[in-house]
Amino acid sequence: MKLPKKITPCPIVEALVELRFIPKLPDEAVYGLLYNELKGYYSKFEKLPILQIPEEIRKNDPSFTFKPLYKMISDNYSLSIGHRVVTLGCNKSYIGWEDFLKRLETTVEKIKSIGLTDKILRVGIRYINFFDLNIFDKINLNISKKGNQFNPEQLNIRAEIKSGKYRNTLPISDRVEVVKENKIQKGSIIDIDTFIEHNDENDLYADLITMIKEGHQKEKELFFGLLEEDYLNSLDPKY
Repeated sequence: MKLPKKITPCPIVEALVELRFIPKLPDEAVYGLLYNELKGYYSKFEKLPILQIPEEIRKNDPSFTFKPLYKMISDNYSLSIGHRVVTLGCNKSYIGWEDFLKRLETTVEKIKSIGLTDKILRVGIRYINFFDLNIFDKINLNISKKGNQFNPEQLNIRAEIKSGKYRNTLPISDRVEVVKENKIQKGSIIDIDTFIEHNDENDLYADLITMIKEGHQKEKELFFGLLEEDYLNSLDPKY
């Protein structure tokens, strides 16, 4: 399937690449070193509310293990940093994969240069897409009830799909609210998280950028494979 490089209007409201890792450095050094390496790319720096939770509680609760503690923000990007996680996200409007990839490459090079880790546990590529309509009417997915059409007032589904060595989590929901262009809008979302986890056969750190590129491709294939052809053509796809 030939995949578009762009559709209009762009449905992406959030794009994230998350790296989970085992640090080689003391926990308290992770943010400081990354800050020194990347501060020239960001203009605003925040402590996240999670830091108000006592450190002893955070260390003993596994749900906090991969939560970011700090955020660095520029006009187009944000970098969230925790003791065992780094997440690069797009702010405001998505400016395209080529620019996003360049910032990812810069971030990965800085992570390598400071010796932050030699073991990446998980690489995740997540895109949240918003549509101001009922997306279940426009996708290649049919849900029936014993052969009869199924028409609930609200529908939320979640699927887990394997694609080679990658996995995808796929929630699709209608009648949701998102903040887009500083306004609350109602519609549907397709939320795809494509990821690969470390095992004995994968050296994720050595091939990190390759993994990110492959994961992005898998995410695109899943997303565009969902859209009905007529609906996709109505979005003025550019190839």
